[in-house]
Amino acid sequence: MLSMKCVAAVSAFWLALWAGPCAFATSVTAEQGQVLLNTGQGYRLVQGSTNVNPGDMIVVNPGGMARITYDDGCVTDVRPPAVTAISAQSPCELKQQKQSSPQDDSQGDHGGITTTHVVLGTAAIVGAGVAALLYFGKLKPASP
Repeated sequence: MLSMKCVAAVSAFWLALWAGPCAFATSVTAEQGQVLLNTGQGYRLVQGSTNVNPGDMIVVNPGGMARITYDDGCVTDVRPPAVTAISAQSPCELKQQKQSSPQDDSQGDHGGITTTHVVLGTAAIVGAGVAALLYFGKLKPASP
């Protein structure tokens, strides 16, 4: 039978892994003026920041400015007159792919460390640490 410590430790570890990627999603921020977002159900006004998906359309009207922040940390400003589609890959990633060619890749493709990798790694380490502390009894709950 599983002890409560074991269940708490495993839960803490998986919660940290699950919550990590949620911190970084592609988002659009209306910096000034009128910015509209179409997610396939008509345009709506963007106020502040909102998460977006590939294929969503951004329209920046005169006097406005929007900032798209991709999940890899790449930031793109959108100024009028502009209609921009959110792509699955960030412009920084596309630019990096264009610059590297198979002839230049003599050591193989090892990929890069992105913000997502750092967040997932940190979440795994923190989750494992909390799980270990809970399991071995070093971290006691505040209630009796």
